[in-house]
Amino acid sequence: MPNLIELKQVDIGYTLKRQTKVLISGLNISAQKGELIALLGINGAGKSTLLKTLAKAIAPLAGNLKINNIQADLYKPKDFAKTVSFVPAENLRPENMRVEEFIAFGRFPYTGVSGFITAADKTIIDAAIRNAKVEHLTSKQLTKISSGEFQKVLIARSLAQDTPIILLDEPASFLDIDNKHSTFNLLRKIVDTENKTIVFSAHDLATALKIADKIWLIKNKKIIQGAPEDLFLNNTFQNFFPSKLIKFDTKLVDFKVEKKCKYPIYITRQQNCNDALTATKHCLKRTNFYVSETKTPINLEIYIKNNKFAWKLNQPNNSTLFFSVYELSKALKEIKNND
Repeated sequence: MPNLIELKQVDIGYTLKRQTKVLISGLNISAQKGELIALLGINGAGKSTLLKTLAKAIAPLAGNLKINNIQADLYKPKDFAKTVSFVPAENLRPENMRVEEFIAFGRFPYTGVSGFITAADKTIIDAAIRNAKVEHLTSKQLTKISSGEFQKVLIARSLAQDTPIILLDEPASFLDIDNKHSTFNLLRKIVDTENKTIVFSAHDLATALKIADKIWLIKNKKIIQGAPEDLFLNNTFQNFFPSKLIKFDTKLVDFKVEKKCKYPIYITRQQNCNDALTATKHCLKRTNFYVSETKTPINLEIYIKNNKFAWKLNQPNNSTLFFSVYELSKALKEIKNND
C-alpha cells in the first residue's frame, strides 16, 4: 500500500535570531491510508514542530517530505488544503459565531473567496456534524460551549474539510476523563469508518497505546516507529523515560509510577473481600506500605461486618476497627510518622 505521508532523512526544527535549532534529525517515517498514529515524546521533544512541518506551517530543515506521493513544497495552497487538515493546540473561538457556521468554514478549499455553500457542501457538512456527534451544538455560540465540546467541533470542521489526512496537536489536552476518552474513541471511529489517516500528539500514553495502529516515538532527536506491541517487544517503552520513577509494566502493557515502599504489613482477608483488598493495596502504596508475604508485628484483617467492609488494624499493643479506607489511611500515616 502506498504511503500517504513519507519522510526521508528529514530534519525538523526552527530558526530563531539566525540560530537554527534541530529538534529531530534524519527522520525516516511513513503513514498509510486508514492508520491512526500517536505521536509521543517528552515536553520539548518536537511533537508540535513535526505536526506543523507536516501541515506546511513551517518548512523542514533538510530532507524529502512527500504528501500523497507529491513533494510537499510543490503543492498549491488550495490543493494542499484539500489533502491535509490541521488542528493546532491553540485555537481561538471567533465571537458571535454559531457552531454550524464555524464547521462550514471547513469547506473553504472548495467554496473559494465567495464562501458560497452548495447543496453538496451542505451534505458533507451535515455528515461531519453527525460523525463528530455535535448535532446538539450547531445552534450554539462557540463561546458558550465547553472545551470538550469545542474539541469535537474542531474535529467536525476537519471532517468538513474532507481531507484524507488529519493532523491534531494535543486534541485531548485540558479535557476531563470522559471527554478525553470520547475524543479518542471518535478518532478511532473516523479512521475505521472513513478510512482516513489521523496523526495526533498526546501526553496520555496509556490511552494512545490502546487505540493507535502505529506509534511515532520521539527519543534522543530520533523517531522510532512501529505498532505499540512492537515497541513493547523491542524494549523501547521500557527505556523511554529518563526518570526512574516511571516504568513500563510488561504484564499490564502500560506505564506506571514505580515507588519503593518502606513499611511492611501482613494482610488476611475473607474470600468475598477482593475489591476491598485491591482498594487497600492502592492505599498502602500511597502511604508507603507494602504487603508482606510473612507475618509482621503490624497486620491487617479485611472482612465484612454488618454488611460493610471492615479493616482491623492490629499493632503490638492495640487493635483498631475501621469502616473506611480513609480512616485506615490516617492510622497508617500516624504509624509512619511515629517511626
